[in-house]
Amino acid sequence: MGYLNLMSALAQSGFLNFASLFFSDFGVAMANFQDFIFSTLESFPVFSVAFLLGGVIAVVWSAMHFMRDIAEVRTIWNTNS
Repeated sequence: MGYLNLMSALAQSGFLNFASLFFSDFGVAMANFQDFIFSTLESFPVFSVAFLLGGVIAVVWSAMHFMRDIAEVRTIWNTNS
């Protein structure tokens, strides 16, 4: 869900338009580099990225603790057998 939200926010904010300008018309982007960078940063969807990154961190943290718990259960089960 977070990925879809991020892609939607990138398309709606105009960030992809500014980013594609860097590749399609490099000379103009470099001639007005400061304005180009500020416009790109202003259109970047920070909250959508934070939402996605928070979800990824939660999944990794949860998986790490799940794997540790599985290892503990296996050692307890092997010592009791």
